[in-house]
Amino acid sequence: MSRTAQDVLEFDKLRELLRLRTTSAPGRRAVNGLEPGMDRAALESAFALIREAAEWLRAGRELGFGALADPQGWLERIEGRAWRWRRRISRCGVVAGNGWMAAQHFGKKR
Repeated sequence: MSRTAQDVLEFDKLRELLRLRTTSAPGRRAVNGLEPGMDRAALESAFALIREAAEWLRAGRELGFGALADPQGWLERIEGRAWRWRRRISRCGVVAGNGWMAAQHFGKKR
């Protein structure tokens, strides 16, 4: 039976080691979402960010966010409110759009 590259490289174990190094709930969620990929542009972008983080750490700085509160609950509340505002704004756009269309077609506003 052949094994996948993910199995050979022990991706799950690597992800667990990285998860143990996280200092915040958002960081753990980000690590949980990591998956192997083959998109070269996405990988090069990720490697550029990794290089930047490594340089930051070599300079003696820290990346920890452990003292921050988990924003997930706030984001969920905001998302519901944002949906209501998007709906209100789209209604305004329809009203404004009708006025614009009337002006375009009839030369005047309704």
